[in-house]
Amino acid sequence: SITWRGNDTQIASASDSPEFLIKIWDLPTRREIRSYSNLHQSSINSLDWNTRTNNIASTGSDALINVWNPNDGKTIFSFK
Repeated sequence: SITWRGNDTQIASASDSPEFLIKIWDLPTRREIRSYSNLHQSSINSLDWNTRTNNIASTGSDALINVWNPNDGKTIFSFK
């Protein structure tokens, strides 16, 4: 799953690897900026970047919905 920050130059992608990583990428340089592995304990199903609040919502097979800050990976709120 991927989500784009809108008119900005960043995207977030989720991998289904054993670490269940969410990565933030810089498009012009094609480089990874940040990587977070502590947001879900199973497959990440979807991502959505809210450009108004600059938060990302992610859902996973662990039945969690997390809303978190892409700058530091801190969860703002989570519910099941």
